[in-house]
Amino acid sequence: MIKEWKRDIEARRDETRNYLISGEDTLEVRDDEIQIEVVGAEIPTSPIKTKATRVLPVTATNLVLFPTKQDIVKQFTLNTQQKYAFMIITSHLDGENHAYTGTIDNQLLMCIPGCGGTGKSQLIRAITNPIVCIAQDYIQGKTVDDLRLRQAILELPDNKTEHLPGYLPLVPGMPVLLTENVATELGLSNGTRGIFRQLVYNESPEDVRYQDKNFPLNTKFITQPKYALVEFPGCKLDNKLAELQSKIVPIAISEQTFLFDAKELLPANVAKAAKINKKTTKLTVKRKALPLIPAYSMTTHKSQGQTLGKIIVDLVMPPGPIELASVYVSLSRVKRLDDLLIIRPFEFGTLQVKPSTAQIEELKRLDKIAQ
Repeated sequence: MIKEWKRDIEARRDETRNYLISGEDTLEVRDDEIQIEVVGAEIPTSPIKTKATRVLPVTATNLVLFPTKQDIVKQFTLNTQQKYAFMIITSHLDGENHAYTGTIDNQLLMCIPGCGGTGKSQLIRAITNPIVCIAQDYIQGKTVDDLRLRQAILELPDNKTEHLPGYLPLVPGMPVLLTENVATELGLSNGTRGIFRQLVYNESPEDVRYQDKNFPLNTKFITQPKYALVEFPGCKLDNKLAELQSKIVPIAISEQTFLFDAKELLPANVAKAAKINKKTTKLTVKRKALPLIPAYSMTTHKSQGQTLGKIIVDLVMPPGPIELASVYVSLSRVKRLDDLLIIRPFEFGTLQVKPSTAQIEELKRLDKIAQ
């Protein structure tokens, strides 16, 4: 089904592009180019609700869903009191609570008394049962088997891996950023904000064997994701895709290649010998992963061109020259001053950065063209 969705998105993208260029709202599609592969299954439109909608998945894949609340209660064998607390907390997180009014979700304060051994830790594990997608990395066409090398590559920041993260924590309803251009004409481009709704993946023996000290012991690792269903409220898909709700877009696995310097992992004498003999210690890595990153926070660069609801800004700049845009961009993402919070004191000089000579020359050039 992911292939059919992809064709549909590409067709709509081309139709929009043709309309922008020629003004003609038409697109010819050959019948022999349309291929539909179908395997029946059911995917809940929400991982919290049990009501299911019929969805056609990709072929030859085991469809595994996010567990419902009742599934989690059974998995962690919560007793009656634990279940009550679990349902109250998760319902609050889902917006299904009496304190929720309009767009304001008031804070939930809950005290769970009891000495050690009364099951509080089990309740915490049930509530904070994280799911993390692991990128698949290949060197010379083979998976990375060396544990130290694999860990080092996975822990690279996404700005060094062509914006494909090694670890992608996922929680239904969390904000995410798209990190590649899917269909810019439809508002699905690098930096577009969305809301993660659902994940479709294959179960693998690696999921069980994988452990990482950076995550809790009860973390569920996914090593073979197929695609993520993401809601993009601002996208220009006038009609919903087949069997999906409005504004829901399937984001498939992306593939990128980047370099990794393994010098730090080599013994000192080997690294020195490589330098003397002018041998490179850089490895070419091919990564397959979902082109998404969590968007609870973002850099100034990623926020360019976006209008945000409410933001918290840090104006304490890192060492080095201060760019004029780094201040202006962060402060101009909201429409009202009331929606802006500056997190800590900063040097007033940060607001007095003058444009560089190159910037002034560019402004003069643009003014000359405009005349």
